[in-house]
Amino acid sequence: MTTTITMWLLRSRKAEEELHMLTAARKRALDLLQSAPRRPGEPPPDPAALQSMEQNIIRKAEALAAAQAEIVNVMAELDPEPVRRMMTRVYLEGATIEQAAEDLNYCPRHAARLVAKGKQQAEEILRSRGVLFPDTKGKSA
Repeated sequence: MTTTITMWLLRSRKAEEELHMLTAARKRALDLLQSAPRRPGEPPPDPAALQSMEQNIIRKAEALAAAQAEIVNVMAELDPEPVRRMMTRVYLEGATIEQAAEDLNYCPRHAARLVAKGKQQAEEILRSRGVLFPDTKGKSA
């Protein structure tokens, strides 16, 4: 499977969503452990499963931090400033292009052009680092 620039840029948000879900599951499991009484015959949560979940959360948090740092690093190389701001709003902060355009006082069409330019620059940066490969050229959907 080839990685497109959009997939690469969105991976930080996907890791954050997974981390949120795991953290919520952990909280529910801990609440179950601490709540009393349990229904007759209901087994308590498995401590080994909780420990495994905790380790999974830690791994996801580390992956999230690494992905965000890598994306922030690429964003810092984008030029000019309006491109950097639009890309940050859309790919790091989760705004839609329309929301970011309104926040930054751009018309939506201009904002879309800035994002397209930013994706093209980010793709070139990642290609030069060997993160994206030549067969993805032109597939920056």
